[in-house]
Amino acid sequence: MNIALIGASSKIAQHFVCSNPQYNYYLFGRHSASEYYLDLEYPETIAALKGLSGIDLFIIFACLNGAFECALSPRRTWDINVINTCGLIDIALRTSRVIFLSSASVFSDRCTEFFEHSPPSPNSLYGHTKYAIEEQYKRHPFFLALRLSKVVCSGGLFTSWLKSIDEGSKVSPFVDYLVSPLTLSAVSSHINFLISSSYSGIAHLASDSMISYFDLLVALAFTQGIDTSLIVPATVKGLMKNHFSGLNSRLDISRNCSRLISLDTTIQTLSNDIGLNI
Repeated sequence: MNIALIGASSKIAQHFVCSNPQYNYYLFGRHSASEYYLDLEYPETIAALKGLSGIDLFIIFACLNGAFECALSPRRTWDINVINTCGLIDIALRTSRVIFLSSASVFSDRCTEFFEHSPPSPNSLYGHTKYAIEEQYKRHPFFLALRLSKVVCSGGLFTSWLKSIDEGSKVSPFVDYLVSPLTLSAVSSHINFLISSSYSGIAHLASDSMISYFDLLVALAFTQGIDTSLIVPATVKGLMKNHFSGLNSRLDISRNCSRLISLDTTIQTLSNDIGLNI
């Protein structure tokens, strides 16, 4: 199968390629990890896709993300995440299936319980852009949006925190910011499952419970044998949240294309991954 990856330098895309060598990949993006240059900020680079043939599936990882960056440049965010992404999807759907990585941020971060049929109510610009793409294409028979909860991976914030603790420094994760964490391996595995299916519309992937940044760090430190006394609870207060609201254990799974991953399994897998990097 020939698969075009848009945003090939993202951690999810790189993990997917390494985990699934059975496919023939066309790697598109802005960085050296990509075979073909494509930048969603510049529509003329998207037009180059029209000359491609023989692509069975497009997987779209690329977008402008992060609440702060999106909020600082709302027009640019909308152009990249909606206008230009729609242009890319329009070209892809002429000949191929599309899997679009969406986000649980299409739900309001003021809610803590969701169901697959819950009406989206994004209150971040990032969430609005993901929802706009879903609404445009969710009824197309060759389009599938995969809503992910918070993807946490080694080499990121939690790895940095654990290194600081191991070196004797205190860290202060939030106790009032809850996420439904996912590992890269869980995301890659589910995308691979979706490739072999014919599902369209909207799918969900999340761990089966929510957990605070504080409790997740304590759990990871415990599995690593690191002193948890240096983990000091903090609160979000007036800071802008990252609007990646998780889906919790009351998620009503009614579609075979959706999955809940055990939180215990997620923590253990993440701990194993982080253990290689500290």
